[in-house]
Amino acid sequence: MLADDDEGFREYVADALRTHGHDVVSAADGEEAWTLFRTESFDSVITDFRMPRLDGVTLAQRIREHSSVPILIDTSDTAGARAAGAASISFTTVLSPDDLLKVLFSLLVTPSA
Repeated sequence: MLADDDEGFREYVADALRTHGHDVVSAADGEEAWTLFRTESFDSVITDFRMPRLDGVTLAQRIREHSSVPILIDTSDTAGARAAGAASISFTTVLSPDDLLKVLFSLLVTPSA
């Protein structure tokens, strides 16, 4: 699942993942992502840090209460992400879809939480 309130960025990441054969379900904010998470099964979650209605850290905390699925939060606040049971990444430093996929694969192979 991919949660980000920036539609253009959300579509960029979703397209990159789909190009590499991954199924992607997108949410426009944290509340929508939480609703989707409760009704569907996901292999991993990518979420923005700041979103309307429910931020990425709170979303990660809620998910972590129910699941050990790998969670990746777009933030430079590594400690905050880790406290929420998630890994962090700053998409401003990940320049290519291949870099993102490498990070996601490493999380799936060795989850941080």
